Amino acid sequence: MGADAVYLAENGVCALELAEKVQPSIVITDIKMPHMEGMEFAQLIREQFPGSRLVFLSGYTDKEYLKGAIHLHVDGYIEKPLDLPEISSMVRQLVCLCLREEAQKNPELFFYHGDTKARR
Repeated sequence: MGADAVYLAENGVCALELAEKVQPSIVITDIKMPHMEGMEFAQLIREQFPGSRLVFLSGYTDKEYLKGAIHLHVDGYIEKPLDLPEISSMVRQLVCLCLREEAQKNPELFFYHGDTKARR
């Protein structure tokens, strides 16, 4: 799907520690997690890594969770039971967004308009 690496954490505290080490471009998190709720985790990710893309997984359609997700400007909210094609599609979209953003920051690293020569 275009991701370089995938990391897994057992709970919100471990996920935050891991994020501080790897500085993720995309974070997919559950709303309900042990030791730290998903909303709190996502808020901390937003503060520390404002460019990270966030996706919530949730078995809850509670309006407060949805409002919180909107407030945090999450990129996706996928309801359980999880649908693998939906998750795959979301990851592909976010990888493309990350690549576009990186190309805007560092245009010399990317190809242009179908040109197969890297710009120097």
